[in-house]
Amino acid sequence: MNFPTVSRGVADSAYIVIKNNEGAELIPGTVLEFTITTTDSEQGYLAEKVDVAVNVTTGIATGLAGVVKSTISTGQVGRVQVRGPADVRVHSTITAGIYAVATSGNVAPTGVGTTQVITTNVNAAYGKAGLGFVHEAVSSTTHRIQLDIM
Repeated sequence: MNFPTVSRGVADSAYIVIKNNEGAELIPGTVLEFTITTTDSEQGYLAEKVDVAVNVTTGIATGLAGVVKSTISTGQVGRVQVRGPADVRVHSTITAGIYAVATSGNVAPTGVGTTQVITTNVNAAYGKAGLGFVHEAVSSTTHRIQLDIM
C-alpha cells in the first residue's frame, strides 16, 4: 500500500498495486474488483473491471480493488486508488453527498458505471460494492468521489 507524503495543502490518498487481468487496457476512472483465483500469489493482486450488475440480492462478486488513476495496459502492473478524492466513471448523475456504489452498466468505454445507494435493505456483498460519498459531478460521465475502499 502506498501513502503519498502527507501535505497540509492536499487531501490524503492511498494506493495499492494490482495486475491488470481484464484482457484489455484499463483507463482512468474505471472501478476494479479483485479477480477470484486459487493461485496464492495472485490473490489480492489480479484485478478486473466490475463485471456484474450489483444489486441488493447478489451484491458484488468479490471485493473492490480500487479506481484506475492512469492507464494500465493489458497484463501489466499499475497503481489504483483506494482512498481520497478520485475521478470515477459514472453512467448517471449522482447528487453530491450521496453514497456511490460500483456496478456493471455496459457504459462505454469502461463497461463499468457507478450508481447511488437506493435502498436501506442491504446484504454484506452489496455493502462491499460501496465506493464513497460523491463530492461533485465533474461531467456527465465523471464524478469526484471520496473513496473509502480500504
